[in-house]
Order: sequence, then C-alpha cells, then structure tokens
Amino acid sequence: MVLLPEYQSFDEKDSFFDQNFIARAIDTEVDLERLISHMKISKESIWRGCEASFKLYNSFQRFWILNNAFNGRVTPPEYFSYILKQATKWSRGILAKNYNALGLRGDANLFFFSVLRHHGVNVPLLDFSRNPFVALFFGLEYASDDSSKKDISNYFSLYELTRQHVLCQPPFKRFALDSLEKGEDYQKEFQRRKEKCGTDQIDYPNFLLRKEMCEEFIHRLAVRHLYDPQKDLPIIIEDLPNDKEFFNLFSNFNIIAQDGLFVAYSNPNKPMEEGFLNYSKNLCQANGFGEEKLEEILDREKLRFRCFNIHKSLKILLLKFFAETF
Repeated sequence: MVLLPEYQSFDEKDSFFDQNFIARAIDTEVDLERLISHMKISKESIWRGCEASFKLYNSFQRFWILNNAFNGRVTPPEYFSYILKQATKWSRGILAKNYNALGLRGDANLFFFSVLRHHGVNVPLLDFSRNPFVALFFGLEYASDDSSKKDISNYFSLYELTRQHVLCQPPFKRFALDSLEKGEDYQKEFQRRKEKCGTDQIDYPNFLLRKEMCEEFIHRLAVRHLYDPQKDLPIIIEDLPNDKEFFNLFSNFNIIAQDGLFVAYSNPNKPMEEGFLNYSKNLCQANGFGEEKLEEILDREKLRFRCFNIHKSLKILLLKFFAETF
C-alpha cells in the first residue's frame, strides 16, 4: 500500500521552513499571544494551516502519489488535458457557459481548475489565504484539546509566506529574474503590443521592465509552466481584475469566502515547499552566489516559509479567542 510521505520530526522540516521566528514550538499561552500579535500586523503575507506532519501536497500530487503514478501509463500533462476536456462537458457544459456569462475570454483552464478544486477534482492548486486567522481556523480542524505529548503528531502548523519572498513579488519582477523563458517569447509579445498600440515608439528593453506593458503577459507566460512539471516552478495565482482575457480569480465563491488565492505546482512528486526552496536556490545561483554563501543568503533574505508549530492542547484558548474576536 502506497502512503503519502509525511514529516516525522521538526528537525526534518528545518530544510524547508524557518521554524524559529517566534518559538520552535508554540506550547504556551505566552507564545500563542506573541504569534497572534504577529499575525495582526502581518498584512502582506499569505497563509495556510494544516497538520504539522503534512507536507504541502495539492490534491493532484496526493492523487498521483497514492495511485503510484498510474504505473507510468499517464503523464501529468495528459492527466491535465483529460481533466480539462471533461470540464468542458461537465453537467451539459455548465462551466463553459458560466465562463462565457462572466464575460471571460481566452484560456479557460485556470477558471476550470479553480472551480473544480472545490468540487472534489484533483488539480494542481493549493489554497492559501491573505487572512492569517482564516488559515489558523482551518488549522484547528486537526486540533484536539487533550493532547499532551510533544512529538510532531500533537501539533498543527500555520505557514506564512511573506511578501519579501521572491515568489511573492509582482509577476513582472519575479519573471524578470528567471531564466525559464528567453528571447523569442518576449519578442513575439513585444511585436504584438507594438501592433496593438499602433506605434513604433516602444523600446524593447524598456518594454520588458514596464509593469503596465508586460505584467499581464508575464503572468500568463508563467502560468504556462503549470502544465509542464519539468519546469518545477510554483506559481502564486493572484487576480488580475482588469484582465478578463486572462483570469478572474473571484469567479470562485470559495476563494472569496476564505479571502484566498492559489499556489499552483504541477511537479507530481515533490511537495510545494521543496519546489519553492529549489527555485529560490536557482535564482541565487543564477545571480552568481556560490554554494558557501547560499545558506547564508537564504536565511538572511527569508526565502524559506515561516512555520509556526502550535500544540493542539491550545485549542480551547484559540476557540475562546475566535469567539471573543470575530
């Protein structure tokens, strides 16, 4: 029987997470109050809560691992293609009709994945929230109020990805640092924009650096990697409200309710935190940082997730906090 890999100890999580921002383990009321104070002032982070031993796999990855990758008979792109094809037929084409009714245009794949994510379909999206207390509430799902042991099974974790992380920067900045796409794609988009604007006065190098000209394109180009697991690139899917041609995140009621957004990751075997760390290391190396300074840079720049491990015995205090605060 295939089992989903889990963390066996906090030491094992150290490679991927900063677990010492407040305390390695939140065991006391004092530590919990410090965490809540931090959450109240952290306005620009994104958050997720879950069992402390769980690795950050999305439903596609869990499905893929537990089914032993279909013994090699199906590739991830083939699986995505099948899901999206079926989505167009689901319930007499209701998703496609809804997509058109909302006035969306272009590639509907993200819209389909977004809706299917909350209807039991295994897709490469994982929910995060901009509201730390929403994530904390979801984390409480795993908490019992009678746990006394100090091993990892008696904790749940609250994960924080700060806006200082390279993958939380606006898409055009993030992609400008990346080397996954070069030359031809940029040139094609540059030419398309010139024709759309009806002018020859757009300078190509400046075009690459101008948010108003390329953020939409960069985001769309990055999302294309979602369907290519070999790129090994986690992608934060945020709404582009003025770009209905691309995607409207808030067409999904569940995302609205949880003040949420998605992180997409299509590598079938690695947990998301490993993909984030590998990508960060690749960016550091691409910018000329040697191995000896890599760990120092990763720590200094806080390129790891923050992870707050909260003991389940604190559930009663947390429920009281929610009752009195919200």
